[in-house]
Amino acid sequence: MDIYTPSEIRDCLLLDKTLKELLVRKTDLLKQNVGGGASPILLNETINKYYEGEIKFSKMKCAKKIEYLRLNEIAVLDLEQAIKNEKKILGENNKEQNIYILLGGIVLLFGFYILIKK
Repeated sequence: MDIYTPSEIRDCLLLDKTLKELLVRKTDLLKQNVGGGASPILLNETINKYYEGEIKFSKMKCAKKIEYLRLNEIAVLDLEQAIKNEKKILGENNKEQNIYILLGGIVLLFGFYILIKK
């Protein structure tokens, strides 16, 4: 698995956000164009910027980098959850163990009491 620098991933996330914004703008302009209210120049500029961004996204292998980031985030969340679960289970086991020790101590003291009484 490749390892990417934070700046590479940050650049890809920024480019991804920009592409989403351009896609929304392009969609809005196409809707306006159907009604005859959109500027053809603005629509063409937006479409060109969108396709240039997609090419850059592809060349930078951003999809792979963003997937790498998401997988790492999931791994961290899974690890944190496993740690919480382990602490919870160990805490319950310690409580149960202390109860058994206390009961064993009481039985032992009761046994000594019976031996001393005889």
